[in-house]
Amino acid sequence: MTTPSALRAAVAMLITTAETGLRGRLLAASLLVVAGAAVTALAPVALKGLIDVLTVPGAAGSAAPGLIAWWGGGYLLALGATRLLNELRPLLIGAAEQRLQAALTRRFFEHLLALPLAFHTQRSPSELSHSLQQAIAGCQLIVTHLTNSLLASAVELIVVITVLSHLGHPALVLLFVLTTLAYLAVYRNALAALSASSREVTRATRSVYAHLGDSLLNIEAIRCFTAERSSRRTLQAMSQDLQTQWARLRSRRAGMAAAIGAIYLACIAACLTLAAQGVMQGTLSIGAFVLTNVYILQMVRPVETLGAAARDVSHALEMLRPALDILRRPVEPEFDEQLPTTQPVPSTAPSVTFRHVRFSYEPGRPVLQDLDLHIPPGAHIGVVGISGAGKSSLGRLLLRLYEPQVGRVLLDGTALSRYDRQALRRQIAVVPQDIVLLHGSIAANIGLGREGATQADIESAAQLACLHAFIQSLPDGYETLVGERGLKLSGGERQRVAIARAVLQRPRVFVFDESTSMLDSSTEADVLRKLRTASAGCTSITIAHRLSTVAALDEIVVLQDGRIVQRGRHSALRRCEGPYARLWRQQVHTAESAESADAFTGSGQGHSAV
Repeated sequence: MTTPSALRAAVAMLITTAETGLRGRLLAASLLVVAGAAVTALAPVALKGLIDVLTVPGAAGSAAPGLIAWWGGGYLLALGATRLLNELRPLLIGAAEQRLQAALTRRFFEHLLALPLAFHTQRSPSELSHSLQQAIAGCQLIVTHLTNSLLASAVELIVVITVLSHLGHPALVLLFVLTTLAYLAVYRNALAALSASSREVTRATRSVYAHLGDSLLNIEAIRCFTAERSSRRTLQAMSQDLQTQWARLRSRRAGMAAAIGAIYLACIAACLTLAAQGVMQGTLSIGAFVLTNVYILQMVRPVETLGAAARDVSHALEMLRPALDILRRPVEPEFDEQLPTTQPVPSTAPSVTFRHVRFSYEPGRPVLQDLDLHIPPGAHIGVVGISGAGKSSLGRLLLRLYEPQVGRVLLDGTALSRYDRQALRRQIAVVPQDIVLLHGSIAANIGLGREGATQADIESAAQLACLHAFIQSLPDGYETLVGERGLKLSGGERQRVAIARAVLQRPRVFVFDESTSMLDSSTEADVLRKLRTASAGCTSITIAHRLSTVAALDEIVVLQDGRIVQRGRHSALRRCEGPYARLWRQQVHTAESAESADAFTGSGQGHSAV
């Protein structure tokens, strides 16, 4: 992406993000910039008039005092107006930047929420957060330079060249034009290198913050495995890379500054020479001599400001690039755009059908292979198999978190693509294998299952998940904070919060993915009994490793290598030699071995006590 196209994309994003009131503030600030730049550029004209009056022979004439007051007052008025306009401008710009920051944050966050799950599994949350921070900083730089630097400098240069052209000394006008072109040539040649360095700085910065966020998010694992030293070394290497990239950027900026300094000195020398010759030849007055030299100094500032703006905007565009790339990514469509209308989601227990489904998260690693599975309305089936058999992928496909590469998933005989995604997901509740809780209260995490749920609804769901008594025993009750990712709760407690959240949703389809794997046998039996009551009248899919969890269900499906290799009721599958029977014998043998070990340990302890 070239810099002009990147700038157009950035400005377009700012315009679409900006609200109507925000645009008005930016317009008002721009008008103040134009007025301030014009007054600043005209102030030396008043100074020229004052000097000419004072240096003209016969200044003691009657008209001189009035002219002195006129030009002196005009000069003071111009200086005062410049100062006042410069003070008023930040009031409008500051408020506009804050509103723009809030609008950009909302837009970026809403876009992230709408992106497919596959995108989020490939990005670190800390990296995404830092991309937003960099985008906000980049937008502030662009807005500041567009309103303060670029616009003001352009107005000042136009006024300066216009005034000089009326002095009757074309060589000075040509000098100013050539100086401006020389500045712009240096900036243009330096921008490519500066953009490349800025891109590397942005990349290295994102890497540092991604590592910081990932390490802090997994601080418990780092401490458990005494990986602090390794984490510090990684951060040190990344920080060193960041310092190296900043050093390259600064060195390139220094080279550009040296070239600008040489042009500046050459311009001043030429201006002094031409203006002095004009005075000696009588073509320039003393006031004009002062005016040209003031302008050469004053002109250098807007031209250098333009260069600094180009440099900073180039850096800002590289800071914006990651966020712009994310905002260009297509979001999840609510439904298949090729279809004219959506279908209403079933309000009763629907049938669920996987028809010739092939699915993989990565090319060459199939998860489901030509899967055919029909679940009648209101049926409760179990899905079992060894790890990696593709069990959890069923729930993700049902929620349309991913799409199958081949085949279709149907609800009551209608393809999922015909349903509105949000309406579909409201009718399907999932208790996932990996429980993720938000950093908030227990009530808020349970209430995530249904917007607008009352406290009574939340408590009722907690009771069904066998969690109410535990919550009441806590000092802050339902307002107890669960910590980042729920780390203040045990695995079983997090699992029951997730179960309560799913029950509160009041769906038509339940997907229980190892929903009781972290519970003890007694609690699991109680939870399963209550879940059967809560899921009555619903279609349910229970994914489990522990076969006792699915033994009482209507049907059990055995997956192996992404295919169904057995299906039937528990009693029939247990009698039939096959994968299910082997799993059952392994788990029974493991349970018996554990009981024998417990009995032996208990006996040994008793003998020792005697």
